[in-house]
Amino acid sequence: MATRKATSKTKSKTGKKTSPKSAVKKESKTPKSKKSDPASGEEEKQKIIDLACRMVGTQIQSASEEAGEACQDRLLEFYSLGYMYGMFCSILASYGKSSEEDRVVILSEIYQNLFGADGADLLDESIDLQENEIFHAGGELGWNELQDAGRTREAPGSLKTFLMGEGKTL
Repeated sequence: MATRKATSKTKSKTGKKTSPKSAVKKESKTPKSKKSDPASGEEEKQKIIDLACRMVGTQIQSASEEAGEACQDRLLEFYSLGYMYGMFCSILASYGKSSEEDRVVILSEIYQNLFGADGADLLDESIDLQENEIFHAGGELGWNELQDAGRTREAPGSLKTFLMGEGKTL
């Protein structure tokens, strides 16, 4: 399984384009009421950040409690990074965030909240890994699992399962 180091120098060389990235880039219209009220926009941004951190943070915390430090290394694997990125992009798309500026600001805050000082490097790496097949597979699962959660009301759990696994990709 490919893993990463917390640097912004890791680059992907092979793979496919991710559907989460493509979907987030699609333009969607934000309701006019959201555009005109800065306070409402800030509230919505915070809702997105809180949701993303809760959806992924809960899985990471639960896996850490059950599997200990073993899952921390797996958190830095391309598959895990892809899963998280796909889930975050799915959340952004659900809220109609199409502006490049909005997406970057929100993603930066999500990664900072979840990973502290390493957050910026992990976001940079996730953006660089868009063409990696393993990252792409994780991203598709994260994207789809969040979309399914909206319909089924079941909390996503594949990241936790992967983090607790023994070298297996879901």
